[in-house]
Amino acid sequence: MVFLVLNDVQTSPFLWYFYSAIPRAMSSSLLLVPVGLWIDRRVQMLLFPCLGFVSLYSFLPHKELRFIIYVFPFLNVAAARACHYFWENRLKSTWRMLFALWMCVHLLVNLATTALLLNISRQNYPGGQAFKRLHEIEAYKDDVNVHIDVFCAETGVTRFGQTNPKWRYSKQEELHTKALIALNFTHLLVNARSEFSSNVKYFRHTHNVLTSVQSFSHLNFNYNSLFPINVRTKTSIVILKKKRKPAKVLHGEDTQHR
Repeated sequence: MVFLVLNDVQTSPFLWYFYSAIPRAMSSSLLLVPVGLWIDRRVQMLLFPCLGFVSLYSFLPHKELRFIIYVFPFLNVAAARACHYFWENRLKSTWRMLFALWMCVHLLVNLATTALLLNISRQNYPGGQAFKRLHEIEAYKDDVNVHIDVFCAETGVTRFGQTNPKWRYSKQEELHTKALIALNFTHLLVNARSEFSSNVKYFRHTHNVLTSVQSFSHLNFNYNSLFPINVRTKTSIVILKKKRKPAKVLHGEDTQHR
């Protein structure tokens, strides 16, 4: 028997695929899809079942782009049919020439949008970046026992990143601060907004901050710059390293050396 706990799964509104996922994936080509439907009946035969497929998947509360990725080739067929129509008739009137020029411009718009979204996407996996950073910092150490919290595990930490066979990795959930300290983890990957967050301060007597990792925060518009759209990041993960215990001084050791 399988129990699905909906409270632990992110949900989206019913129309999320139509107003968010598909527009972001299609960019400006989405404007050409209705044109392709209107000028060619064969496109309608291809596209209507796809729209029904997306509508049925919309009843599922948990939504992801990969669930409906199969419909994008058909949406692109509709957009391509519209491009072909305007290009073939570009010499018949001034308006059609302008539409043909728009076909060329919209490809550049798609390219710019793809570059922007790619830059944002690479900032959405701070867990994987922190995992890689830890392996780079402690590359020459073998006695490493690292704990990975839930946020890090959900944002890029995988078994493919466990490149050191001598290290020990733990993803045990629901461990409190005292347990994390008592279990003698040498390193901790902790979800935190900054190095001074409350959940990081709990470890200030036992751990040092090695580094922090940024993730996507928001877009900033600067119209005085050559590239007006800037991707802003924020601290999402802090890597902690356990402090070494001070060495015990034996009684009489100083006198022996003297």
